[in-house]
Amino acid sequence: MEELVVFPKRGRMLGFGIVCILTSAFGLFLTLLLIVGEAPIYIGLIGIGLFLVCGFSSIFYIKRVIIHQPALIVSNEGITDNSSYIGAGLVNWDDIANIGMIEESGQPFLAIYTFDPDLIINRTDTTKRMANKANKYLLASQVNIPVNNLAIPLNELLEKIAVVWERQAEKSV
Repeated sequence: MEELVVFPKRGRMLGFGIVCILTSAFGLFLTLLLIVGEAPIYIGLIGIGLFLVCGFSSIFYIKRVIIHQPALIVSNEGITDNSSYIGAGLVNWDDIANIGMIEESGQPFLAIYTFDPDLIINRTDTTKRMANKANKYLLASQVNIPVNNLAIPLNELLEKIAVVWERQAEKSV
């Protein structure tokens, strides 16, 4: 089978990057207010948090615009998720219990449920592990791919995944 390679929407990634840069700059402004004594400490702490989180996020999004890498790959091996900073990487077909759609805060996600609920958490580094643990409390699935960020229609994506998944299920029987 030929791989299905799906890229992120460049315009959307650029938009997220710009918003993160602006929010990071606002966080820096709040931090500077604390330093010069014009803001209480909690405002400064919020500023530091905004600066760090949005600063790193802006790097991720701008990098995705410059280095155009696939967000999602569906192959004979499994599904490779590189759609976000905490993307799961390759999830083998043998590890996948179910695939479906879920919605959180009005945004549709391709949801991949694994037999081992801690599969993704256990194989990531410390920063990603913390983010994945937080994600686990928000959504029941182990891999959550934001469909709106993918440059493929939802129906086409689901159809192609279903075909490959069924083919893999037949091979394992």
